[in-house]
Amino acid sequence: MGEPSRSAVEGPEPGVPFALWWLPAPASGEPLQRCIAQLARRHGAPAFAPHLTLCSGVGSADGAERRLAAEALARRWSPLLLPVEGLAWGADFFTFFFLRLRPPPGVDWIGEALEALPGCQGPPVGPHLSLLYADPTPGAPGAMIDRPLLAQELTPQLGSPIGVDRLALVRPGAGGWRHGWPWRLEAMFPLAGVGGAQAGAAGTQASQCHA
Repeated sequence: MGEPSRSAVEGPEPGVPFALWWLPAPASGEPLQRCIAQLARRHGAPAFAPHLTLCSGVGSADGAERRLAAEALARRWSPLLLPVEGLAWGADFFTFFFLRLRPPPGVDWIGEALEALPGCQGPPVGPHLSLLYADPTPGAPGAMIDRPLLAQELTPQLGSPIGVDRLALVRPGAGGWRHGWPWRLEAMFPLAGVGGAQAGAAGTQASQCHA
């Protein structure tokens, strides 16, 4: 019998966390990036790229299969516009303060992502785009932020749909999603399907944010 393989000696390859994102088109993404940066400076929070998480999970360190799956989804999906339903907030760091979005009817994008990437999980709060990350636990800095008041301040600046035109695979650094900054772009693909709303239609009417 020959020598055991490296994988047999070392055990199975450990999984790595990853997420599948929609990325806003520039007309939507640039004002959203400014908004996120302004809120981060104002509240001493981390800044991050605007994105809509379709699903997240743990996969192989190699990532070849998930890149192929993501590329296939991007070839099938068209750029689209997502109406803004309003501002909302949740009970953890990553749902601290976000835009709630409404995907156009007819396609279950999150369901298709979950089918293409086994082990991936959709966002518990549904389609959304985070504007501010903070810890709302009593005693934490985030607990001092008046989110209803912040929503009242920002709501008049919202209303226009957000265009998305790319699909991205992202991984955190060694500290995981909460502490592994900066997050790393693993792959990015343009949404190349035909039919449906075009992300560029958002034009200069993209939602603004002056925090």
